[in-house]
Amino acid sequence: MFWIWDVAGRSTPWTPAARGVSPVAPAAPVRPVDPGGADPWRRSLDRQQAPKTRTSRVKTAGDLMRSPVFALSPAHSVAEGWTALQERGLRHLPLVGPQGHVVGIVSDRDLLRATGGPLGGAPGLSPVELAAAPLRAFMRAPVYTASPDAPLRDVAEVMLHQHIGAMLITAEDGQLIGILTRSDILRGLVHEAPLDLWI
Repeated sequence: MFWIWDVAGRSTPWTPAARGVSPVAPAAPVRPVDPGGADPWRRSLDRQQAPKTRTSRVKTAGDLMRSPVFALSPAHSVAEGWTALQERGLRHLPLVGPQGHVVGIVSDRDLLRATGGPLGGAPGLSPVELAAAPLRAFMRAPVYTASPDAPLRDVAEVMLHQHIGAMLITAEDGQLIGILTRSDILRGLVHEAPLDLWI
């Protein structure tokens, strides 16, 4: 099952055959999510680096997704988002509302573009203003998401046709439960899946 989540918490079910979803306006302000306490992302990363023994074939998004997922809220600043990406070695940062529902996503490329990196800068903002600007000003929304039981082939097809580098894995109510990136799929193909390609 696939959904598209908007900033108001409404979802639209869809199938991989659906193409061309129009963007929506930037998110309304939400309360920041406090990711404090022990860092589950680091524990998840440590588990991934340990050798795995598979007893069944990789078939679904849930088989390859990374969980738990580190996320911020759209109210966090660009500086906070950039620091999180750099310190945690991430390329995609999910943005969630107060109850943990997906409202957007921001990538390192989005923030490079915003901060005047190689991809261009945000006009009319000083570096100090830009660092303090909320992530909602640069996030991508609506967000394509999939359920953990979505077939991996369908997820890969959506990512290819929609030109997205990461698929957020959510429960039916929009709760963020995992993330699946192009790198995860390639890693699974190399290490865990039988290689049987056709052209």
